[in-house]
Amino acid sequence: MEVGTPDTDYAICTLPVRIEAANETHIFYLGPRDVEADAAMELVPDQGGARWEPIAGGPTFFAVWINPDTFYLYDTIPETDADWGMPFVYRRCP
Repeated sequence: MEVGTPDTDYAICTLPVRIEAANETHIFYLGPRDVEADAAMELVPDQGGARWEPIAGGPTFFAVWINPDTFYLYDTIPETDADWGMPFVYRRCP
């Protein structure tokens, strides 16, 4: 694996991740095999992106949009240049 280069496809267009709006500031995240979401996540603007904070507790993620069809998701808020190198890459399916 090289820094910044994905080495695994977690989801594909035939088995996608689904992100659904709960309201203006919350989303539901459903993985490729999830039937229903665990709990809503609050979107909190931060450093040009958004923290995803589960309202039921759990890990916080950080998302930054690259273009209208692509965003990067990090399992921690990047604090150093090296932290920006290993995102989960999400692309909208056609």
